[in-house]
Amino acid sequence: MELPEILKRIIPHSMGLDLILQEEGRLPELPEEISQLIASLKEGENYIHKFKAKIKEAKDIISVDGIGGVKELTIISDRGDLKIICENDGYTIVDDTIEKLIDISPFVSTIEAMHYNDKYIFRIKDVSYRRRFRARVIPEGETSIECFYNYFNLPPLPELLPRGGSP
Repeated sequence: MELPEILKRIIPHSMGLDLILQEEGRLPELPEEISQLIASLKEGENYIHKFKAKIKEAKDIISVDGIGGVKELTIISDRGDLKIICENDGYTIVDDTIEKLIDISPFVSTIEAMHYNDKYIFRIKDVSYRRRFRARVIPEGETSIECFYNYFNLPPLPELLPRGGSP
């Protein structure tokens, strides 16, 4: 499927930051048909999702099994005490509030966290997984969130050795 020219310009950028810029009126709203195409774009096993929600309790943002990678996961909140937990193949790689992640993000190349115009923004990118990736948020009270994520799954790898055997 050949992507329309406008999507070729949009997709390489951080969609999470674009959500904020649109809300501030610094980016024009996308035509509805392009917004729907972005929301449902599926090319092979590449998925792009975007949603908004008000939450009062823990919520899974993304949970995918298989072999693949998360190109980008952006979570925007109106509260800095929102706890974010990211697990990769059974290991916890992020487990803290956005406020605390802001302090460490300059030192970790795969995450970004910031406070911008009364919004708290967390972004993790370029995470590969072999079995599972999961991101969960836990609010301290009622919290508004906006989420964007882009991930891909690879087809199962063929078995290279016979079961129980060696080369």
